[in-house]
Amino acid sequence: MIYFNVSELNQLQQQLRHYESQLSNPNTSDLEATLNTYGSLLDQFEKAGGYETEANIRRVAAGLGIADLLEKNLVDLKRG
Repeated sequence: MIYFNVSELNQLQQQLRHYESQLSNPNTSDLEATLNTYGSLLDQFEKAGGYETEANIRRVAAGLGIADLLEKNLVDLKRG
């Protein structure tokens, strides 16, 4: 498994969304290159455990007894 920090995983996820929108556009030029780039990014994301990240965060928060904090906005946490 390749390790990325959460910020890097978020960046990969944003790049994936960008290429997903490109792939859904029928007027995308050089579709093959776009698909290859998307595939490469998806492979990195999967190898880095991108799909498991949220589940791992929730498991750790539950173990710490703070799972309810994940549902709150940061602004609300500052107030309370």
